[in-house]
Amino acid sequence: MIEHLQEYGAGAEHDTSLISKHINQNDLNSELIALVKKIERFHQIKKQNLGNDLSELGEPVWKILLRLFVATKAEQKTTVTDLSQQISFPETTVLRYIKILEDNGYTIHLHAPDQPNGWLQLTLQGQTTIRTTLLALNAI
Repeated sequence: MIEHLQEYGAGAEHDTSLISKHINQNDLNSELIALVKKIERFHQIKKQNLGNDLSELGEPVWKILLRLFVATKAEQKTTVTDLSQQISFPETTVLRYIKILEDNGYTIHLHAPDQPNGWLQLTLQGQTTIRTTLLALNAI
């Protein structure tokens, strides 16, 4: 009888462990699903605020806008070379995206006598759009 009780106890402990793992797995799945929903919402917010054309260009544009937002707010001068190094994209790619952003009114290219290529800055429209987007993202 003692052996039977020991076997029953071991079985119950095993069942409890399985239930615990199942509950933890359900919690993990719920968290992962919530994360997927946040990522989807993140892309919706970017598309809503940047427009379809810019949001379709993907992460390089987003990275450039974020870096320029920080530089503009910190009153730092940022060049194409700086951006290229910061976001790990070739300068030619960064220049192509900067041209698109300039055409859409998000960035301006400033020139200084000692900097032939000049530096980049977000326009007021660019700052407002990124600020609005970041605030909306912070709320999710």
